[in-house]
Amino acid sequence: MSSSLTNLVVSPTNYTTSSPPPPSPPPPPPTHVILFYKYTPLPLSKASLHEKYAPLFAKYCTGARMRGRLLIGASKNEGLNGTFSGSYAALQLFTASMAVPIGEEKEE
Repeated sequence: MSSSLTNLVVSPTNYTTSSPPPPSPPPPPPTHVILFYKYTPLPLSKASLHEKYAPLFAKYCTGARMRGRLLIGASKNEGLNGTFSGSYAALQLFTASMAVPIGEEKEE
């Protein structure tokens, strides 16, 4: 009489032959965070700034797979206060774009 050994997984509801677990998915890419404040004169009213820049930031952040918030201080002694997270490369590009004075960016 020949005997065959099998690994069994026993649970209260079923009895099955065990199989190797499926491969693990690759880990997500590392996420980085930036916090910044940019003192800059803002050439438009607070409402106009929101109307002009909110869609641009939303489009950029969605395309770059970034998340975050941007607060606009509209008095002449304030500026932009933001917190964003995303890939290192996306945040580097965003940081470089912040070097362009507000109002002098290229229209697409």
